[in-house]
Amino acid sequence: MRPVIVAAAAAAALLCARATVAQEAAAHAEAPLRVFLDCPAWRCEPDFFRAEFPWVDFVVTPQDAEVQVLVTEVGTGSGGSDYTVTTLGRRQYDGRADTLHVFTPPDATADEVRHRLADRMALSFAPYVAARPGADMFCLRYLAGQGQRAARTQAARDPWDYWAFRVGLNTYLNGEQTYTSGAYHASVRASRITEGLKVQFQTYGQYDRDAFEVDSVTTLVNEQRSFGASLLLAPTIGTHWGWATRLAADRSTYENQKLALHAAAGLEFDLWPYAEVSRRLFTVRWMAGVDRFRYDDLTLYGRREETLTSTTAELSLDVTQPWGTLGASLEGSAYLHDLAQHRVELRGDMDIRLVRGLSLSLFGQVASVHDQRYLPAGDASAEEILIRRRQLATDYTYYVSVGLGYTFGSVFNNVVNPRFR
Repeated sequence: MRPVIVAAAAAAALLCARATVAQEAAAHAEAPLRVFLDCPAWRCEPDFFRAEFPWVDFVVTPQDAEVQVLVTEVGTGSGGSDYTVTTLGRRQYDGRADTLHVFTPPDATADEVRHRLADRMALSFAPYVAARPGADMFCLRYLAGQGQRAARTQAARDPWDYWAFRVGLNTYLNGEQTYTSGAYHASVRASRITEGLKVQFQTYGQYDRDAFEVDSVTTLVNEQRSFGASLLLAPTIGTHWGWATRLAADRSTYENQKLALHAAAGLEFDLWPYAEVSRRLFTVRWMAGVDRFRYDDLTLYGRREETLTSTTAELSLDVTQPWGTLGASLEGSAYLHDLAQHRVELRGDMDIRLVRGLSLSLFGQVASVHDQRYLPAGDASAEEILIRRRQLATDYTYYVSVGLGYTFGSVFNNVVNPRFR
């Protein structure tokens, strides 16, 4: 059965069990398949999948499931996504595991994505429903015609040679009688990603304006401008190694930088093969380079411009498993002429199931900051402090979020009722 499923997936087949046929199967089945859908709600809308699979009992905890469906996502070179749909057998199916992939283009709509995910899930359910009551109500159908079959036997030619582009323009405006706020953002991105080389270029510009009416004659205005461009060249070195060169130019009124130029190169090592990125990734990265700064105002160190050498090291972990997700990174950077001028930042997030029905979510970020060479000389005014017109001196930053969730009651969750949603 498993080779049949893989071959069918490659040929874009799907289970015929939809609509009336699926409902009849559910009516005849003595014991619907119990499934726990392990996928973020913003990506896998629960009501949609309940409606698509009426012959499945979607349960709210993995302990009550016969099949756990784990959906993970990584970006592709074109700007689209590669979704991995992993089905893990539980209870009487313990030990069975199958993996299918869904590739979506960068302009795919949310509806297109969820329908393609549903098609792959239908395929992944085939081994489980085949031996259950009501199996004769299902079939496997091949959608491609003869012309499509012939096309698949010919080598595909990409007229863009793997180059992908994106142009974006965003704006927002909001306000009330005594306050207005607006932001404008434009960006251009280009990338060419293959197994042997990753090339990414992007440029952006942003303008923010906030106005606070204090009284009939006084209005405080805060304007921020920033723009920049960066180029990354990252050749592949085997299945665990990579190296990169990065060039960047930035402008930020908030950080007192009229122009900042960066050039750096470095190495990266992944403990696990890069091919396993959808489930686990543990990287060690080191980069060193040269930074050239020109400032709007005289800095605390009495500089209008300067050239510095710097280095950065980072440990990063990302894991997605049936028990939850875990991510953490530790990054340190310093100017080589004075290592006391450095920054160390620790970030972490996790969402794990502790015991049946009980889950813990955590996000935290803390940084020790000792590298603000760009701060302008002199004290900030009360106005600049209150409306955050410029960055202020600090020795640390932090953000922490902790949450607990407990689910109990009925183990089934199949009803679709969108009233007052």
